[in-house]
This record gives sequence, C-alpha cells and structure tokens, in this order.
Amino acid sequence: QERDENGNYRGIGLSMWRFNIGAGSAEQGEASRIDDETRRAESFLQADGSYDWKAQAGQQWFLREAHRQGVDTFIAFSNSPPVFFTKNGIAHGDGGYSVNLRGDAYSPFAEFLGQVLIHFRDEGMPFDYLSPVNEPQYDWKSTKQEGSPWKNAEVAKIVREIDEVISREELDTKQLLAEAASWRYLYEKTDRQAHSDQIEAFFSLESPHYIGNLASVPKMLCAHSYWLTTTTQEIKNTRRLAREAADGRELALWQSEYSFINMGRVKDTAIESDWDSAQFIAKVMHYDLTLANVESWSFWTVAERLKKNRFARFYLVRIHGNHETDLKQGGRFVPAKTLWSFGHYSRFVRPGAQRVALSGIEEAGDQLLASAYLHEGSKQLVCVVNNLGESPYTLNFELGDFAGTRLEMVTTDADDSFAREEKVEGSNQIQVGPRSMMTLIWEAR
Repeated sequence: QERDENGNYRGIGLSMWRFNIGAGSAEQGEASRIDDETRRAESFLQADGSYDWKAQAGQQWFLREAHRQGVDTFIAFSNSPPVFFTKNGIAHGDGGYSVNLRGDAYSPFAEFLGQVLIHFRDEGMPFDYLSPVNEPQYDWKSTKQEGSPWKNAEVAKIVREIDEVISREELDTKQLLAEAASWRYLYEKTDRQAHSDQIEAFFSLESPHYIGNLASVPKMLCAHSYWLTTTTQEIKNTRRLAREAADGRELALWQSEYSFINMGRVKDTAIESDWDSAQFIAKVMHYDLTLANVESWSFWTVAERLKKNRFARFYLVRIHGNHETDLKQGGRFVPAKTLWSFGHYSRFVRPGAQRVALSGIEEAGDQLLASAYLHEGSKQLVCVVNNLGESPYTLNFELGDFAGTRLEMVTTDADDSFAREEKVEGSNQIQVGPRSMMTLIWEAR
C-alpha cells in the first residue's frame, strides 16, 4: 500500500490473502496421481497423527509477508481432506459426486482444521475465515490438483462439525461457504440437484441442510465467476439473478475465485493480447461489483509459469523459469497487465468503501464501464473507469461537495501501468483514453 518518494504507487495494495491448507499430495509424489509437481500440496498432518508446522514453507513465507505489509483479512481454505482421511487414500476424487472423505473422518477432519486455526492464531496470524470446501459440484477425478466433490448434505455435516470445534476452542474464525463453481449453483436447481440451489439449501428454515443458525456461519455465500461470461448479456443476467436470490434470504455475496480460464467461451469480446485479457477481467469485476453487488472479489492466482501461446489470464505475476519444466532451477518474475487492471480495484476501492450511484453514462453502453465509491466517512470519492472502446471518451462529473477538490488520476493501458497525475482546476471534466482504465480519486478538503 506504500508509495515511493515521488508519490507513485508501489503495488496494488491487496486487502485479503488466501492460504491453502494442503492435503498431503506432495508427500505422496507420483503416487498422488497429480501429474504437475507444482500442483501438489504438503500437509501439516503426518501419518502418525503428529503435526509438522514447518510444512508448506513457501506458503507460510507469503502469509507472513502479507501480514507484514498490512493485508487486512486472511482466509484458510481446503481443497481436499488430508489423504489419511479420504476414501481412496489420495487428495482428489476418482469418479462420482460424493465427498472423498470416509464416513468416520468428519470429526477428525474438523479437528485437523481446528488445529491449523489454533496454531496460526497462536503464531499471531489468525485466520478471519475458514473455507472447508471448494467447488463441490465437480467430481475432481482430474489429475491436475487436489479437490473433492461435496453434496449439500455433506457440506452441512462438515460445517456443523467445524462449528463445534470453533465454539469449543473459542476461535473468532467464521466459515466461508460454499465456493460454488459458478453463480448458477447458488440460485438454480441444476442437473446436479444434490449440489446446487445452495442459497435455499443452506439458508431456508425448511431445508434439512439449514446451517444459518450456526454461530460461525455468517449470512453470506460465495461463488466463482467462471464459465458464465460467454457474452456481456450472460454476465449481466446471471449476476442479477444471483443478487435477487441472495436478497431473498438477506445474504451478502462474495466472488471468491476467478481467472480467465474460459477464453474459448467469449463471443462478443476480442482477446488478442495480455491487455485484452486484463481489461476483460476488469469487466467481470465491474459487473460482479455492480450487479451481483459482491462485497469481496478474489483473483486466482498470484503467480504462474509462463506457458506457450497463452495470455496473462491465470496470474497477476508471470514466472519465467530458467528451465522449461522445473522452477527449482531459478528464474525471474514479471508483473502482468492483469496485476494492474485488478489493482485499479484492489488498491483504490478499500475495505469499508460504499458504492454510490453513478448515472449519466448509459449512452456509452457496455463499452464504458464505471462505478463510484465513497471512503473514509465521505472524505474520498473514487471512480473506476474501464474504456473498452477504440475511441477516447470524455466524462463530465457533477461533483457536489467534491467540486474543486484535488483530483488524482491513475491510468493503465497497453503501454503504461498505474501512470499517475494530479489535477485541481477543471477536475469535473476528464478524458479517458481508448482501451484504457482510469481511476479518479477526489480528496475532500
């Protein structure tokens, strides 16, 4: 969140960090049946029931660094129960849509997660949220990473077990549910009925899976923004439906994982460069914030290897290895354009900000996306603008109490990243360049 000696922003000021609680596929090596070594995860739990708190050293380094640099909120998430608790002895499914967790291992799994929370709390790095399941709608028989399916009944069962542990241990951690694989699983009865319609399943008093009365479960659900991005209209319709369903149960929504995985499922947007994908991700963010009205938005992932014939769609930081397949041979890292497009929101739309109405840009259509936010007791007004068009666009602001105040402008396009300038006089008329993003920050006197 710092600036350099010239006032330029040094980074994108993340306000939340996610930490994976591994299931032990790394210790299994090739026997894990996960092909890519970098996708295997160590486990704190050992075969003899003891704990090795030196495991996951790399992730622990990043966790401590995030704390040191002022990140506000921390989430611990589990993709799979530890391999000692799974039905098949590995950290991903092998077919079927029931959880890969033995029937006698619900309580031990909950106790394991509790021990992780206790350890990091005692280390001075408490987790605000625990996410025990991830994309429960998939069978996770793929050999690409750790993962397990979960039926709604199975989710409710483990959530109740975890709630007992959190209550007994007097932990402040809340449970983050249910990391749905797409927005549809929150509000529709899909072909996987036992895994869908999760708003009603978990928060309807008539549901056998109701968990809304548990102290560790906030009135909130989260989903991933994958797949439902084929057209702009699809993005808008699905986010509106998610918001309407959540409003029916008075629930907050979070978007807890997205990267541009579905490049082949975009029909009305040209994706030909890193900047194209960066602007598209900002477009998804805009509609998630303004139509689904999400209160949090997370990107997957921070860093990934450079892969052939792919734009920057899975990472914020690109890693160039000195060896084509083995990162342990060293290398270098380069910020991707996605880092900066994401940063126009993460750095300037801070926790506690309130989105306010922004009218008068409707005539620009879906080529100019803008949203506005008040911060710090109405002392700061922020507007994030994403111009997807090929022409510049002039915005005329009626600023009210912010008229004549100092204006800071931060711009990113295909050539520049977070280019900064200040303006006082005439700060109500701003031109946004073609195919660029701009954040405007007005500071009240």
